[in-house]
Amino acid sequence: REVFRAVCQCLSRLFKDKVANVFASSCRLLATATRVMGPGVGAREVHSNTANLVPQLLEKLGDAHAKARDAAREALMELAESELSLVAVALVRPVRSQSAWRIVLGRLSIMLDLVPRFGLAKAGDHGLTLEAVMEFTARTFESPNGEVRSTAVKLTLECCAIAGRAVEKFLPKNLKPAIRDVIDEGLGIKTGMDRGRDDDGTVTANARGGGRAQGGVEPRRAPA
Repeated sequence: REVFRAVCQCLSRLFKDKVANVFASSCRLLATATRVMGPGVGAREVHSNTANLVPQLLEKLGDAHAKARDAAREALMELAESELSLVAVALVRPVRSQSAWRIVLGRLSIMLDLVPRFGLAKAGDHGLTLEAVMEFTARTFESPNGEVRSTAVKLTLECCAIAGRAVEKFLPKNLKPAIRDVIDEGLGIKTGMDRGRDDDGTVTANARGGGRAQGGVEPRRAPA
């Protein structure tokens, strides 16, 4: 335990280094220490000694150097594998500005990996809840960056696959029709030109309010 604590204290200082190679090496050390020593010291010890490192890693998702961004992402994924609650709460905290698109994209992409793997937690439980994920994601649909918007749609579709139409209440009322159509398709709702018509071309009375498809729906490419 003392060794693990000493490593984490050292990493807290190393993470402030502006040299990308130093930061990347520090991230690898954290991942190795968590993976190798974590089971021996226990989840509580891992949490208490690495919790202060998570905000530093999240901030590095916006670094100008791709090497630093990738290293931060891998370290966060390793911590999530050790204990999801370590990163779940920090991931969905509001960002200062949507203009910090690299940080937003980094968080969305991590959640895009974690949600299919761990699912959505119930309200009050540790983990990523539908409300927390969608409240964060809903703010990113108007991002000036196309990759952010595209990843937000993909994450929303993953939530749709788990929670179904419970996702709808978190969608902005002013959501762009092109984005809404992709999400509706993921929910099995008729969209665009097809909305309001059956396969034989007749108009239905409740086209928009149709239930979720019984089978899986192949999502379309998310709009930029």
